[in-house]
Amino acid sequence: MSRKTRTRVVVRGALACVLLAACGGSDPPALQSTTEFPRPQGAPDIVLLTVSGHDGSLSGLFCTSESNRSYLGDPGEATDTLVRTLDGLGFTGQVDHYADFFDGIDADGDGVTDNPEQQGFLQLVAQLQAVYDNWILGIDNPTRIVIVAHSHGTVWAHMAASVMSHVPIDYLITLDGICYLWECEHEMAVAGWIAANGNPAPWDLSTPCDRWPIPGQGGNFNTEDVVFPNVRINLEVQSDDFFLSDETDNLRLDGTRTGVFTFFADGEGHNDVCRDGSDALAWVTDTIRALELGP
Repeated sequence: MSRKTRTRVVVRGALACVLLAACGGSDPPALQSTTEFPRPQGAPDIVLLTVSGHDGSLSGLFCTSESNRSYLGDPGEATDTLVRTLDGLGFTGQVDHYADFFDGIDADGDGVTDNPEQQGFLQLVAQLQAVYDNWILGIDNPTRIVIVAHSHGTVWAHMAASVMSHVPIDYLITLDGICYLWECEHEMAVAGWIAANGNPAPWDLSTPCDRWPIPGQGGNFNTEDVVFPNVRINLEVQSDDFFLSDETDNLRLDGTRTGVFTFFADGEGHNDVCRDGSDALAWVTDTIRALELGP
């Protein structure tokens, strides 16, 4: 599987339209078994998108984002595990990485982020739309989307699933999802973009924490704890970290856990669960193998 982005997406000009079109709430198309309209030549079986969280080792204060980067693509991190697993299952693939940002930095204004390690939510959404347009829509054996996210990255990943409700996501793998201090870090940037471009979603993207009321559950749930209808399978890992860990089992908007699987990584900390060789990722890959990425 290639670790480089093969699809270069220009996001600035049409992004608001893409997001607005994405919010119609339609169900994702069902995966088909015939090949009357096959994928274009060279289109991968799997697109693996990784969304990293806050990189506290570099950023200093927790509410700053300048040094965040896509660390899940580093050697020895989750990408190594998942690429090895998908290769072993015989899938071709493409890998793209995203960081803990709303928008990547584009100093020259060409619509492409200057640093490929600092692409953000807007670029993630644009890539989901590009994959849908080119390799899913109207295709009988479509490319499948697998997203893996860690910490704050899980908030962005679940937000993307929400606003891109027409895009089928085969697997959403969330590693110790945390909304704590997300709004401190990102609310102003998201709110500023909404003020300039309009809100592209039927809910306020700048405040995803304590956002969703779930029938019969009491209280509101954070966005990273809610699995939206276009996600087929959600594999959720919770760490055993004393200071920072996901303590809420994920569930669907109707309060059920259909297609939702949760693993408690006993003895593994918040930053351990995304590392190659961890018990957490061993459970993820064992579950993927058991389910065989089947429909």
